[in-house]
Amino acid sequence: MKPFVIVFSFALGLTAFAGGSDLLPDLTFNVNAPLNDNEIDPNAVAGRIMFRFDTHIQNFGPGELILDVRGEANELGRQEVDHVIEQNGGGERRV
Repeated sequence: MKPFVIVFSFALGLTAFAGGSDLLPDLTFNVNAPLNDNEIDPNAVAGRIMFRFDTHIQNFGPGELILDVRGEANELGRQEVDHVIEQNGGGERRV
């Protein structure tokens, strides 16, 4: 079974919104921990080289890392993913 790969980026910091401040994750990993099941696949997606790996990631932030996949993968195998950010005082926003 091939590993599931998620590629994402998000900004860390507290931003004030009407619903309250963002409860963001603060992800880190042990730089001395091994990257297990390494695989470099130059043929997974045309024009890209994919590096797959497994490792342990810890969240020290006040919020969870919530990724919500929308719809089916397109012809390139990509899907749209929302980062759901919960807010202090209730509510959420998506980026």
